[in-house]
Amino acid sequence: MAKVTFSKLPDDEPTPFDGGGIASPRGYNPSRTSGEEAFRIATEHCRQFVAGSTVAQVFDGARVPFRQPYIYGLRERLEDCWVAYLTVSDGWEGLRSNTIILVSKTTGQVVYAGLAHDEG
Repeated sequence: MAKVTFSKLPDDEPTPFDGGGIASPRGYNPSRTSGEEAFRIATEHCRQFVAGSTVAQVFDGARVPFRQPYIYGLRERLEDCWVAYLTVSDGWEGLRSNTIILVSKTTGQVVYAGLAHDEG
């Protein structure tokens, strides 16, 4: 299995839990889905439904270090999800929105897979 790495946020030390990653800013509940579990869940979803893509990075939805995804009709708050950014291998090299998978921190279910609407 591939080693999971998490990106360090500027001027912020990562807080290790469940083998590493960045903790939620408001405490940590050990019964919730960890960042490593979210990486695994997103990778499996990617294999099944998003051909030619791989999971590149996973961020806490409350702490995405760049423009936040805007998902129309999302029932869960972005802060309650892990955001998995995908590398899409389709040959397109122009400006476009990122492709993401949102994994619920509470249930571990994929709650969204598609465009982040963060272009521009």
